[in-house]
Amino acid sequence: DHPPRALLVGGYVRDALLGRETTDADVEVYGVPRDRLEALVTRMFPGRVNAVGRSFGVLKVHLAPGIDLDVSLPRSDSKTGAGHRGFAVQGDPLLDFAEASRRRDFTVNALACDPLNGEILDAHGGLDDLSRRRLRAVDPRTFPEDPLRVWRAFQFAARLDFRLDPDTLQLLQVMVGRGDLAELSKERVTDEIKKLLGAAR
Repeated sequence: DHPPRALLVGGYVRDALLGRETTDADVEVYGVPRDRLEALVTRMFPGRVNAVGRSFGVLKVHLAPGIDLDVSLPRSDSKTGAGHRGFAVQGDPLLDFAEASRRRDFTVNALACDPLNGEILDAHGGLDDLSRRRLRAVDPRTFPEDPLRVWRAFQFAARLDFRLDPDTLQLLQVMVGRGDLAELSKERVTDEIKKLLGAAR
């Protein structure tokens, strides 16, 4: 009752719908146990699989110079400690799409596409937000758990020329006011600033 299904997810789908070029793709595979998925991917891409994220069901496939494919199980996060890394990540092939996509930051990053039939899956109103060029938190309850999302919000708004949803902006202001950004490593912040500096505005 859980037929296997591979979905393109996240920023790749967002950028494709916006007509923007992108080089990294994420594929979430539903209905396939972790060991079976790893065996399949390793057989399909011999010598190209980096199992660095294997513990929570993520396999990195190097397709060509500068082009990588992340293959993962649907995952759920739970907050266990401070900062961007303070999460327990659980891979679960039987998780449904609405639940798996709830862990994403913004609705426009929570879209998926079935590459076999072109169907777009949208459990959180991401298509409407995409057409309105609006950045809106997927789950206001869990959104503030990751302080990196403050930086991500501004680099996405700048790079995509999107506006922040007022309720989401309020969440960001609360996070900053609480001092959550102090939990982040300099490396993670630098990564986001680099993306921000590459923006048109």
